[in-house]
Amino acid sequence: MGWTVYNSSGNILSSIALTDNSVTSAKIIDDAVTTAKIADDAVTYAKLQNLTTADRVLGSTSTGLIGEVQVVADMIATDAVTTAKIADSQVTLAKLDNTARETNIQLVVVDFATALTTGNGKFYFYVPATLNGFNIVAVHAEVITAPAGSVATFMLHNVTSGADILSTAITIDAGETGSDSAATAAVINTSEDDLTTHDIIRVDIDGVGSGTAGSGLIINMTCRLP
Repeated sequence: MGWTVYNSSGNILSSIALTDNSVTSAKIIDDAVTTAKIADDAVTYAKLQNLTTADRVLGSTSTGLIGEVQVVADMIATDAVTTAKIADSQVTLAKLDNTARETNIQLVVVDFATALTTGNGKFYFYVPATLNGFNIVAVHAEVITAPAGSVATFMLHNVTSGADILSTAITIDAGETGSDSAATAAVINTSEDDLTTHDIIRVDIDGVGSGTAGSGLIINMTCRLP
């Protein structure tokens, strides 16, 4: 038996006023509330069903949007993110480990069979644009013939800025061929370690041993993007 409700003017009412909170869930037919009936932004995070780890596809914050799928980290298989899955320009320098941001520059300062002699400007290196912004983070010197009697000493100098790059020079101890085992390690001046396009880096030899000078000289600079 149906009912038709009229107002005092005899017009059929299109809807019946309901008091607040009078329609309970028991009064709503199953599957009657469709997407179209839900106002935008009306479903809060508290209304979402608790999900198990295996079912999680939503973010853990209350600002996550339904339909915007965010895969939880523990659901991504090892090695599953391939290059093709990474959007262009999304990998920043901060995401690279130190070795991926490093480059090594080797300078053959003195020919391998030539004896070392002291003096400034034994070698010059021009900084190209591809090295702009790099910092010198490590230095190494290697000779082919070890110096005798005393240490061999080497300095890196930025001609453009007019300052030494090292606060403690590179040294190779008597009887040694590499600076890695030197009694006094080289120290980089962090105020002068930056490489800038068009800089000129100079290699100076300040000591060559007191008995027999070493021969040949290779300087290695390890540079890293900060």
